[in-house]
Amino acid sequence: MNGYNLSENPKGGRGNMMKHWKKISAVLVIILAVSVMLVGCGGPSTSNNTGPTGSSNVELKKQLLSISEDILAGDIQTWLNASGESYLEAAISYEQKYKLVDPFKAKMDLINAARSFGYELMSDWKAFISSEENMDTTLIIMNKACDKYWSKEQCERAKSFYNLYVALHNLNIATSKDAPHVYIGFEDGTLIEGSLFVDDKSPADGGYNPTKRPWYKEAISHKGQTIYSEPYMDYQLHIPVVTIAKTVNVDGETVGVAGVDLTLARISGFMESAVLQSGGKTVAFPILYAQNSVIIGHPNKSYIGYPLDIKAVSNTDEEFLKAVQEQKNQLGITEERAKQMAEEWKKIQEAKTGDWIEGRDPNGEYYMRIVKFKNGWVLGMKVYKSYLNK
Repeated sequence: MNGYNLSENPKGGRGNMMKHWKKISAVLVIILAVSVMLVGCGGPSTSNNTGPTGSSNVELKKQLLSISEDILAGDIQTWLNASGESYLEAAISYEQKYKLVDPFKAKMDLINAARSFGYELMSDWKAFISSEENMDTTLIIMNKACDKYWSKEQCERAKSFYNLYVALHNLNIATSKDAPHVYIGFEDGTLIEGSLFVDDKSPADGGYNPTKRPWYKEAISHKGQTIYSEPYMDYQLHIPVVTIAKTVNVDGETVGVAGVDLTLARISGFMESAVLQSGGKTVAFPILYAQNSVIIGHPNKSYIGYPLDIKAVSNTDEEFLKAVQEQKNQLGITEERAKQMAEEWKKIQEAKTGDWIEGRDPNGEYYMRIVKFKNGWVLGMKVYKSYLNK
């Protein structure tokens, strides 16, 4: 059967699944106990089908799934704050501490000093600073230049450059595998990357220039706000990531944009934890969508990266379209099903948090409850009507 394959038990998430549903069971017991007390005290009537004790079997199941989804959404938001946004704010605080304004000038001063002192291996753009060994050599060169001939301005600028590099590198080490890159892109085109990635060429010579990247431009157009990019393939790790970014101000002036690349691998664990099974079949499960309809969390990992509506995706280059078509073929998605999915995305966009939408997929008719995140992501809890009506 094409589609979501209800008979398949998602692998690797049984332990998390048990913990998740234990949380929900505890909450539901409290709700039912309170409802019974209210009825006993002459509280709300049980004939209106709105309270837990008077709800139909369908409504009780939907309430259980609503609790499940809200707990899941809270877990995801907590993870986003801890693994992404907290590191972003830390990077910004370091730049505000060291007040680096002209990193390109600082780096060129260091390159020229390396040449004058005979450090041939440190006399090009990539050398500053692409390894911990180069970091140590940079300190030696900087101290020599400060003592010998640099002006006070040059010395202070180089020290700010070096100290910020060290701070971001230590921050990058501290981040989990969820956030492999922490960096700041500056208005002069220089990138200071905590993982010590340095392009072979300077931005002036056609090398990597953060100011031309979508995450930088979007952050600049939303100054002071934390933005989330659309999912994309990381150029070094070749895995799907999103960039969390925010402008950096020094003395009231915007000097660049801080960014954290967040991998999406952990989301699968969250999705698996909230799968509901009955009679050996998956009857309800969550799906997490990016702001452009791309699926970034699904118990069936084959769906990750697939857009519900290709028209909602801004990156539609030839390579992306080819990858989507290949995924579409592998999943067995027909043209009719593709149209259904695009219509589903339209309903999701129109819905508010807490709304239930209806639809049909190859496994049958379903309800889906919607939760919307502040970053534009959408969590949907899909449950099949065949289960609710049992």
